[in-house]
Amino acid sequence: MRSVAFPICLFLNVMLFGMCGYMYLLWLQYWHRIWNQKQQESEYDVSDFHRNEVVMEYYDDSSIFATSHHKTQTKNEKEKKPILSFLHKDKYSGKMAAIRLNMLKTKTVAKLRQVLFEESNNMDPKISNPYGVQSKEFKLNHDDLMCDLYSKLKMVRTIRKSDISGPIRNVIPEEEFFSNNTYFNNCVIVSSAGSLYRSNLGQFIDDNDLVLRFNNAPVVGYEKDVGSKTTIRILNSQILSKPQFQFLNSNLYRNVSLLMWDPSNYSSTLQQWITNPEYNFLESYIKYRTKYPKNDFHILDPSILWLLWDFIQGHTSIKIKQNPPSSGFLGIAFLLPYCSTVNVVEYIPTQRTTQRCHYYSKKSDPLCTYGVWHPLAAEKLIALAMNRASDKTIFYDGYISIPGYNRISC
Repeated sequence: MRSVAFPICLFLNVMLFGMCGYMYLLWLQYWHRIWNQKQQESEYDVSDFHRNEVVMEYYDDSSIFATSHHKTQTKNEKEKKPILSFLHKDKYSGKMAAIRLNMLKTKTVAKLRQVLFEESNNMDPKISNPYGVQSKEFKLNHDDLMCDLYSKLKMVRTIRKSDISGPIRNVIPEEEFFSNNTYFNNCVIVSSAGSLYRSNLGQFIDDNDLVLRFNNAPVVGYEKDVGSKTTIRILNSQILSKPQFQFLNSNLYRNVSLLMWDPSNYSSTLQQWITNPEYNFLESYIKYRTKYPKNDFHILDPSILWLLWDFIQGHTSIKIKQNPPSSGFLGIAFLLPYCSTVNVVEYIPTQRTTQRCHYYSKKSDPLCTYGVWHPLAAEKLIALAMNRASDKTIFYDGYISIPGYNRISC
């Protein structure tokens, strides 16, 4: 009996130790994998993007990209504290905070580059150029980025009565949007990003001299996060043409200046476009101007969109989407001639970035931040190159600051 019991006992012990050893190996493998994941998250390996060098490939510790206007920054400007300095508490200071900030910056730039690179690789030339855009080759010249934009587009032009014929001519304003002597100190562009929800940026936004908003983004009920003041709204033509936006009846579009845009074909003339716009906004525009003749309401010359597209492509080393730039980038170009500083809120992904598309809606989609239709990733990388704000201001406070044309020397 003992001769039978011994081998059985030995077998059971071997099985027990074997199972324990196997479980131990699994445990080691699991924690090894967890450790590797944490290492990758902390390092944000962007070697794939660096190998391809898809967009402006340099940045230093003080800014994501270096441009010539950084070199001419005055001592007083360097010493100026961020407007939202009260947000910079202890957790935003010290060595570890600097490391976290640098990680956030690196991750954001890497993600924008990744999106840009993937968009370029996935473009089908047969179906991805609906506006007949003719790509041009530009020599990259990052140090003169702001001056290059100034030389190409000193002012965002709007349509005047003398530019066009047809029924709409009777209600088109005779002058440009702003007169030559119009000038503001601090201007702010308020994105509609979901990251504005619970941002507490309302007071900062209202402290600016001019506040620009987009489309049907509401203010009432969200004042703590987005402020209460509105000077200008930039509208895409769908706001006028689709019934759900109630353009003619909504208070959102009253007592504020309005600028509407609708994309033309890349090579279309102004008259060709107005007789066949992408969205039929003409009827609503004529009705609005007839009903509210004193309200300031202008239409963007659509060729401006393609001048901006040329500029973005000219400073991006791979092909971008052949669709018009976003309203956000249009807003930047629009305000630069008239503002000493243009602050752009929650345009660059920050620590608050979520998959939520808009602060006033629960719809979620990560593509809302990084681009679905517009060449958004390329736009945001160029906007970072124009920025003068500190990394803390960008990624913690939630806005970039771009100097107006009056503050650059070209």
